[in-house]
Amino acid sequence: MRFNFLLLLLTTLIAVALSQNWKPCQVNIKLKSTNLFWTLDTRRFVILQPKSSSSLKLTTVPFRVPLGSVKGSSIDRFHGESVQSLGPNKGLLLLRTNLEPTQCWHFHGDFIHPCNNHTQALTAERTIGTSIITVKLKHKTGSNSQKWVVSKAK
Repeated sequence: MRFNFLLLLLTTLIAVALSQNWKPCQVNIKLKSTNLFWTLDTRRFVILQPKSSSSLKLTTVPFRVPLGSVKGSSIDRFHGESVQSLGPNKGLLLLRTNLEPTQCWHFHGDFIHPCNNHTQALTAERTIGTSIITVKLKHKTGSNSQKWVVSKAK
C-alpha cells in the first residue's frame, strides 16, 4: 500500500513536470545607447531595427567545444538555428545549428567576440546608399558601434 502511494505520487510529479512549457531565458540583443535590436532580413541576415514584434528572441547556451579550445556560447533560436559568422567584414546569418566554431561567441563586457579570435568583434555598420544597418564581424576598435546590450526579452 505504501509503495503504491509513492508510485502514484512519483507518477503525478513526473506528469506535472513534463506538462510544463519550459524554455530557457529569452534575450534581445541591441546596440548600446540606441533602440536598435537584432532582427532578420528576408535573406536571414542579422540587421538592426527599432524594437518590434520581429525583434529576435534568442538564447545563449554553452557551446560544446573540443578539449583545449576557448569556451563560449552559441546564440540560438528555439528552431534549431544559431547565429553564424560568414567571416571578417561579412554579415551574420541565422543558420541550422551545426556546432561549427563560426557559431561560438564570447561575451566580454559590452563586446561580442568570436570564440577563437578576440581581436574581432560584432559591429553595427550602415550599408552604403541605404538605411539598412547590418551586423558584421570587424577588427575590434572599441567604438560604440561594437557595444551591445543583452537583456531579457519582454
